[in-house]
Amino acid sequence: MSLSNVSSEGRGRAVDAEINMVPMIDLLVCTITFLILTAVWSSWSRLAASAAVPGPADCAGCAPPPRPSVHVTVGDERFTVAWKLGAAVERTYDVPRVPVVQGEGRRARVSYPALALALARDASAPEHAAQTRAVVHTDHTTRFAELAATMDAVSRPTRDGRPAYDLSLAAE
Repeated sequence: MSLSNVSSEGRGRAVDAEINMVPMIDLLVCTITFLILTAVWSSWSRLAASAAVPGPADCAGCAPPPRPSVHVTVGDERFTVAWKLGAAVERTYDVPRVPVVQGEGRRARVSYPALALALARDASAPEHAAQTRAVVHTDHTTRFAELAATMDAVSRPTRDGRPAYDLSLAAE
């Protein structure tokens, strides 16, 4: 066992104290081990990164064709539906924003059947055979019940038993 004697000679009573050095040595060993492992792990966290893109170097036209997307903008009196292919707008039309309210008070449920019908007509068109990305644009003043009703109307049309639109949300 590692002990250290401390004695005092001089006036007064002799002091003979033993200090146990084992806990200090244990702390020192743990600290050294921690520092060594930390140095090793910090070198493991580095990644070799390169700006090279996999694939042939002359693949300028290899990008997949853009998917069509439908953008539904919530307005005060109408919905504006815009069909886009990439960044280009193919066509746009307006749907009146006429809410149908079922129930009363806090249990009232809002729906927009005109919007759901217009999007179902578009989903059955042959040029929209694949699942289309749908984006709902709204401002921050739109109430949650109206936003939920809009999202329900967009997600209601189906094609071959699955949703016709892949829904996402954009706040303006």
